[in-house]
Amino acid sequence: MARKKIFTPNDRQKELLRMTASEKESEMMAARKALAQALEGAFRASVLADDTLDGIFERVPLAPGADSRFPLHFFAPGEEDERIAFVMPKEGAIPQRFIEGDELYVPTYVVANSIDWALRYSRDARWDVVQDALDVFRYGFVRRFNDDGWHTIIQAAVTNGRVVDSAAATGVLTKKLITNLQIGIKRLIGGRLSKVTDIYLSPEALADIRNWADTEVDEQTRREIFVGPEPGGLPRIFTIMLHELQELGVGQPYQTYMTSATGANKSAWFTSDEEFVIALDLQRRANYPFKMPIREDVRIFDDPSLHRSARAGVYGWAEVGFTCLDARYALVGTL
Repeated sequence: MARKKIFTPNDRQKELLRMTASEKESEMMAARKALAQALEGAFRASVLADDTLDGIFERVPLAPGADSRFPLHFFAPGEEDERIAFVMPKEGAIPQRFIEGDELYVPTYVVANSIDWALRYSRDARWDVVQDALDVFRYGFVRRFNDDGWHTIIQAAVTNGRVVDSAAATGVLTKKLITNLQIGIKRLIGGRLSKVTDIYLSPEALADIRNWADTEVDEQTRREIFVGPEPGGLPRIFTIMLHELQELGVGQPYQTYMTSATGANKSAWFTSDEEFVIALDLQRRANYPFKMPIREDVRIFDDPSLHRSARAGVYGWAEVGFTCLDARYALVGTL
């Protein structure tokens, strides 16, 4: 699928690009500044448009000087009996119950990127060339955010061990594994409303559904995997949304990262199994755990130092962070 273009210029903006190569320094500098401002607005609206984290992390803009601390949930595993209400005697006061919440400080960090092109493309208002350069520029941010976000999710999920379908053939996705993930996440969270809402899996695992028997999946779901319209064409099984994630699968980047994240347990995890899926509970609750603090959104600037080399370009940065405040909302299944 072709990437969505960042910027579709009108006639005025095409002329603005041409003016960035003007021989008049004042005109050139004013045009470059105006172009950078226009691109910055487009980037803020689209830099995450193609990301694989859509719908997972809650974006939390931070006010200037604000501390990026997040309270952890009061209700921890194993404390269920400590939170039951009291049966009151005929005489006596209600006992006091003190709860002291912990906080997690989430460090933010700067992500930067740059791109440039020959000045003659600006002079000739070659938006097609500049657009391709900007698409590469945006991809750099998207890829960085995707990798950092998924590394955070994987690190959280592996703390809960793994879920398997012991009767399944190696490398084959089964309905039983999906059922086991549903049960597993309920046992982790301990809440009656907890459930798997989304599963992220490799193209190969998603294609396994095509080979399921007619008694295992209806033909409409099987068909949607390959021809479902975008957006909203993803299949559902047991009300769970299935997402294809190309970085998952044998030999793929997140598979490699998973083997390092499991540390000493990696041989036990992948001796018999080939790959993994990630199951998440993405119900939007007050204690929603996946946070993306943003200290500074993407900023775009013209790079005047390139003019001496007969080139033009932009650079920019953002300051963000990623965290999972409660690992019980993520679970790994291996196959």
